[in-house]
Amino acid sequence: MTLTIEGITQGYGSNIVLKDISFEVKKGQIVSVLGPNGSGKSTLIRTVCGMLKPRAGTICVEDKDLSSMDRKDFSKMIGYVPQKYVPSDYMTVFDAVLIGRAPYMSWSYSENDMIAAEEAMEKVGIFELAERYINDLSGGQMQKVVLARALAQDPQFYVLDEPTSALDLKNQMVAMNTMRDMVTDGKAGALVALHDLNLALHFSDCVVMLKDGNVYAKGDPYDVINEKSIRDVYGVESEIMEGREGRFVHVLEKINGSQ
Repeated sequence: MTLTIEGITQGYGSNIVLKDISFEVKKGQIVSVLGPNGSGKSTLIRTVCGMLKPRAGTICVEDKDLSSMDRKDFSKMIGYVPQKYVPSDYMTVFDAVLIGRAPYMSWSYSENDMIAAEEAMEKVGIFELAERYINDLSGGQMQKVVLARALAQDPQFYVLDEPTSALDLKNQMVAMNTMRDMVTDGKAGALVALHDLNLALHFSDCVVMLKDGNVYAKGDPYDVINEKSIRDVYGVESEIMEGREGRFVHVLEKINGSQ
C-alpha cells in the first residue's frame, strides 16, 4: 500500500509555500521531510492530514483520493501527530490516548479499545501517567501522549510534525525507535517532518529535502544528506563522518557564519 503525494501546491493568501511537490510513502517505510524553517515542512504535513486543502495536486492511497473519504475512514488511513497540542482541562492521559480509538467505536469504547490504549502507553513509556491530568504534564510528556494516541489509532500511515522537538536526547531515541517499530513488517508507513539531520540519517528509509517550497532532492538518506545539500539548503558548512552506527553530520559553523 502506498501514500502518493502528487503535484501538491499550497499557500496562504497570495503566498505560495509549496510548489508541485511529489513523492511516495510505502508501508514499511519512514520517509522524512527535511528543510530549514520556512521551507514548507509543516504546511506539507498539514496538507497531507487534510487540515489544508491543496491548491493543486492530489493525495491518494492506492489511487483513492483522501479528500473523498469521510472523516472516520480518513482517520483509519491517516494518524496525525502535531508539533504542538493544546490540552483540554481535566482530561486524563488514558482518556487522551483512548480518543485515538474513536474511528473504530460505535456507541462506546470496547475492551479491545482499552487494551489498545494501554499497549500504546506502554510502548512510549507513559503507562504510569495514565491517571494524570494532561494539563499538568511537561511538554515532553505531552508529546509522548500524542504519539501514544496515534499508536492507539492504528492507521495505515502515520504523519508526524517534528515529533521529537520537545524531547530530550533519550526520549528522541525512544520516539524514533517507536516509529521504526510502527512500520516494521509493513504494518504501516510513516511520513515525518524532522529538523535533526542525524535522526534522519539513522532512521529514515527515504528523505525529501525542501528548499523555498520546492523539492531540492529526494531519495536514500545517504545520497541526499551530504555536504553540498546542507550548504545549499541550510547555509552552513559541514562534514559527513562515519561513526560506529553509520554516518553523521558534523556542523562546522553556525548559520550566521561564526565559528
